[in-house]
Amino acid sequence: MRSEPSADALFLSPVALNSIRVHLAAAYPLEGCGFLVGTQNANRCLIDRAVPARNAAANAAAQRFVADPRDLLALEKSLALSQSKERVIGFFHSHPDAPAQPSAFDLECAAGLHDVARFKYVYIIAEVAAHEMKALSAWRLNESCDAFIELRLS
Repeated sequence: MRSEPSADALFLSPVALNSIRVHLAAAYPLEGCGFLVGTQNANRCLIDRAVPARNAAANAAAQRFVADPRDLLALEKSLALSQSKERVIGFFHSHPDAPAQPSAFDLECAAGLHDVARFKYVYIIAEVAAHEMKALSAWRLNESCDAFIELRLS
């Protein structure tokens, strides 16, 4: 079982931030999404890279994101083959013309993923308007997996 990220030590590298900004601005007015890659231990979570993914939500891409599972499998395989200490520790997505706050759908998906993976991933949400990122927030599930806890981004 993987250790959980600490709520008081979430670091987002400038490279990862720029990747998120560029990908989500290009996806606008649809929801863009991707994976957060980095390292973590009991005391800190460091997001080194943000890897863009295809939004597999098909006709609902304007209001939903579903990171293509093939993209996730390819990324995890690549990380395993490289014997890197990095791993997928979370996901990012945009809310076009809406606040960077988790939706009920975001919570439902995160809780469902936790039921399968038994891991509380980090979720970064960006408000995007007119092809520009306006706000960014970070979240993870609470202990009972029925609500999100906002994380402090550094």
